[in-house]
Amino acid sequence: MGEIVVAEYYGWEIKNSDSINYDYDLIYKNHKIDVKTKNRKVIPEENYFATVSDYNTKQICDYYFFVSISCEK
Repeated sequence: MGEIVVAEYYGWEIKNSDSINYDYDLIYKNHKIDVKTKNRKVIPEENYFATVSDYNTKQICDYYFFVSISCEK
């Protein structure tokens, strides 16, 4: 969900829409960008941390983009 939001907002190309390659999601000016999305029930505050899990630290990307979304049922 976060990849789609970022790509549409900035007009960037979604490069990795399949689930085979987990290194990055978007391409912008030859930069590989991985989007990390967190579903939240409250609005994030400025002091919240953006983190990458230990098992994701070897991803081949240039930048991370952190997104918070709210999906109410």
